[in-house]
Amino acid sequence: MLLEILGSRKKIVFVEGDKGSLDYKIYSAIYPNYLIVPRGGCDKVIESTKAMRDNSEFHHIKAFGVIDMDYRTEDEIKALKKSGIKPLNVAEIENILCVPELLEIVANNQGFDYKKIYQQVLDFVINKISENLEDQCSKRSSAEIEFKLNMFNTKAKGKDQLSVALKDLCDSIDVSKIYDKNLEIYNQIIQEKNYKKALLYYNNKGLSKSISKFFEVRDYSNHIIRLLSTENREKIISALKQYAPILD
Repeated sequence: MLLEILGSRKKIVFVEGDKGSLDYKIYSAIYPNYLIVPRGGCDKVIESTKAMRDNSEFHHIKAFGVIDMDYRTEDEIKALKKSGIKPLNVAEIENILCVPELLEIVANNQGFDYKKIYQQVLDFVINKISENLEDQCSKRSSAEIEFKLNMFNTKAKGKDQLSVALKDLCDSIDVSKIYDKNLEIYNQIIQEKNYKKALLYYNNKGLSKSISKFFEVRDYSNHIIRLLSTENREKIISALKQYAPILD
């Protein structure tokens, strides 16, 4: 990997997945002028981006990281952006294939009525969120609590200071408030049937595959990847770029 990076004149983008993954194929289309370097999980993306940026020997190489939004809070996103790591504007990579613009491209290509398809997919996604409401709220709340716990004051010294630091941190985490806030987010999505917001907050790696039935294709994700080799390529890339971070 290092030799590939050092031998490239392009800016670097560390991403999740591997070279045969959906992530790699999508990011290669979105960022054609960058060297896409898959690192597996998001932790490795974060680690690699920070290491590359912090190492003075690589000062001439501009490196970025792009990760799934997952259940990240605004505070966590701000912290990551300072290190050149930016999230997608959807919960995960599979969701970017389910955005309205791509639903329309695939529907038209298949000869289906887009408005009808959109309504079917919308109803399906909203129902899924309703069915998994507690699970989604719990996972989002857990992620926020974990982020806050990582803010423990490591400069505290001695038994007493460490005890106070831990107590202060735990006292500052209102689990009920965090959970209720997240519950309100998901309930609002359900009530308003806000599809774009659903894609931002709903984590389900099987979502893109689940909507295949509405288009009468075996695998919706692979279908879009195949469409990248047709006259639809530029329209698809344009749609994807709307939900991907701008790297500068």
